[in-house]
Amino acid sequence: MAAGAQVVMAAKSEDYGGRGYSCRDPEGNLWNFGSYDPWEDA
Repeated sequence: MAAGAQVVMAAKSEDYGGRGYSCRDPEGNLWNFGSYDPWEDA
């Protein structure tokens, strides 16, 4: 891991309609990314 991030939780679709994943950067920080917007009108 000379450069880049390590995937901690692979991308997956959730029952509520979102999609997300988590990774850890080379400095050890945990990042979470997702597409779910709880304020979006249904």
